[in-house]
Amino acid sequence: MRLGSEGEIRAIGKRDSEFYLSAKTRMVIWGRATVELDVGTLAPDQYARAVAYAHVHSFGSNATDDYGLSLFSPTDGGTASLDQTFALEMVNEGDYDMYAYLEHGAYTEGHITSPVPEPSTWLMLGAGLALTGAIARRRRTAVES
Repeated sequence: MRLGSEGEIRAIGKRDSEFYLSAKTRMVIWGRATVELDVGTLAPDQYARAVAYAHVHSFGSNATDDYGLSLFSPTDGGTASLDQTFALEMVNEGDYDMYAYLEHGAYTEGHITSPVPEPSTWLMLGAGLALTGAIARRRRTAVES
């Protein structure tokens, strides 16, 4: 994600997988999460964040496990990254198959504001308005003659 114009920025990508876990079974899901931000230079009131997550949940049981990796932009802008491995575990201690799902994904978000225009921008705006006013006045004088 590259920050540019003013406002909130969000990009999301996720995937869900449904499955049955057999009775008296333990399942371990191993994974690797990598998050990287390259935001250039940020103003004091701007931020960016990248998140990677995984969540496994069962229906009719409280067997759940979560993993999350969050990275905030460096205060001076630039690039930052994290790389971690993780494990999610689910155990079905019941006598019946258990319906469950795995959700995993990543998202980025940020807030940026428009910078204050530089003095040369104000000067060009003023010069353009003055020139437009001078042309309009000259045309009005030519029409009156």
